[in-house]
Amino acid sequence: VQLRSRRCAKRERCATVWLHMNCLKALVMCAALTLCAQALEARPLTVDDYDRFSDLHDVQMSADGSWIAYVVETNERAADEQRSAIWLVSWDGVQHMPATASVKRARAPRWSPDGRILAFLGSDSDAGTSQIMLLDRPSGQIRTLTSVTGDIGDYAWSPDGKRLVFVMDTGAEPLLKEGAPPQPIVIDATHFKEDPLGYFEKGERLHLYIANFATGKIDALTTDPQFNDDLPAWSPDGSKIAFIRTRERTADVDGMSDVNVIDATAGSQAAKLVRIYSPNVQRLSWSPDGRLLAFLQGQEPKYNSYMQDRLQVIPAGGGAIRPLSDSLDRAISAYTFADANSILVTIEDDMTVYPARIDLKTGTIKRLYTAPSVMDGISSAAGHTAVLYADDRSP
Repeated sequence: VQLRSRRCAKRERCATVWLHMNCLKALVMCAALTLCAQALEARPLTVDDYDRFSDLHDVQMSADGSWIAYVVETNERAADEQRSAIWLVSWDGVQHMPATASVKRARAPRWSPDGRILAFLGSDSDAGTSQIMLLDRPSGQIRTLTSVTGDIGDYAWSPDGKRLVFVMDTGAEPLLKEGAPPQPIVIDATHFKEDPLGYFEKGERLHLYIANFATGKIDALTTDPQFNDDLPAWSPDGSKIAFIRTRERTADVDGMSDVNVIDATAGSQAAKLVRIYSPNVQRLSWSPDGRLLAFLQGQEPKYNSYMQDRLQVIPAGGGAIRPLSDSLDRAISAYTFADANSILVTIEDDMTVYPARIDLKTGTIKRLYTAPSVMDGISSAAGHTAVLYADDRSP
């Protein structure tokens, strides 16, 4: 069985941030940031040029639609390592600034529901474990919310902004004392190694935790050592959290994973909503009215080489799965609810990625941009939508 990692390799490209409003009906460039080194005259690429390329990803629109956060990755040739930082740009393009200059390896920005606080993962030192850090946008002050020893993965704000749910890698065996002889590596899982993490230790699992925004207090939400729990998503009323559960680190040996739902209080028991074939890249999202849960589904492992991620929804209380993109015969690379009646998606098609709208009532899929280009990393709020954009003229 060919297994797929949840940390899929990102396409390396130097992108230009393009923004569009009115739900993608008319593309309007509100702010553009070109991070590629610009030559005065056209010339062939050299090896040194690749060190000057920058990668933009993880675009996040604030809830009021006034600010966009995104991650910029650069290459430090002298240090032989990658650096990442979070930048902010206002919707009107007037204000544009780095937000995390003092933080190492800043990534994964997430806006609080009121748009005042930008959470992100980062560390005070190169060797430190990444923590959830909080940037107060008006003042520019940064404070650290968590102080944990495990690696933090995906995380999300509660709708009221009072809590954050996060995934943490726990249960690894303690490190050997200095001078102790090395012990053999015990492999007890099918997915036992992953770049750049190396071997997974015996007993290592992913679980969900909830942090209190005001106090920093952390409570375990899931603890069953049989399972890995990942990719949490809050229901709109903040009472429940949907997540992906597997026995393996990624998809189980049958290529499947469970979509579970749990009450957002410590000590609650999770309930399986549906078992699906794992896609290349998963994301869960509730509809704004809380009636539907959207997810991506892959195919049987024997079709892995031809797999396309398909968008589907299921009633929040359980029931039949409703396919939304199967008629396309194309992969969905990203999606976000535009409102309770429609979903904005980006669709891979013949070396391009274009935006489209799916009507949840009729199932109609409407393409929103036709010029050959790549649009990805879609984020939408308050009638404003941001994407990463690249074409032949602005790679």
